[in-house]
Amino acid sequence: MSAVLRDCKLKYSKDHVNQARTTQVKTTEVLAELLQAPNIAATARDNIDSINEEFFMVSSTYLDMAKKEGNTEVCRKLEEVLRVAMEEKQKTLRPEIQLLNNLMAATTVPERERVLSQDTAKQAQTMNNGYFFGLLDRMISDVNRQPDNRRKKDLMDQLQEINKRTNAQRQTVPNHAKH
Repeated sequence: MSAVLRDCKLKYSKDHVNQARTTQVKTTEVLAELLQAPNIAATARDNIDSINEEFFMVSSTYLDMAKKEGNTEVCRKLEEVLRVAMEEKQKTLRPEIQLLNNLMAATTVPERERVLSQDTAKQAQTMNNGYFFGLLDRMISDVNRQPDNRRKKDLMDQLQEINKRTNAQRQTVPNHAKH
């Protein structure tokens, strides 16, 4: 390998590590701000652009560490922050994604039926040429590609149940009636 190529790879690697470190620091700062906030929801709304996948991954890591240490007060506060941050982020998502998130959060058939009985659920399923069904199909496909394990089985069971419960509505959307 030439020295120039090696230097380019090393610079890219250092830049990548520095970028990851900067992102983690910013994410941790947002988490700290939320943990100290008298009004978590308002603070989450003020930082909504920073409440992203990285935020939830870093926050979940801190929560796992607190659980391992047996620090119940920190666990309780982190769980509250994560719940409120997710609620605020949810409000900014497309209706179809909100619906899928709500259906995934429902742990029983009656809870899913309650979600699906709402007028907004029916609208979200059919709007934007059935984007909801394309999203559901992609999620099923993505989970199917994961290695076999208990989590995959649980997710597939949940997604298949959602697919079954939404199939009647799917039939009314052109290009999505094939399932």
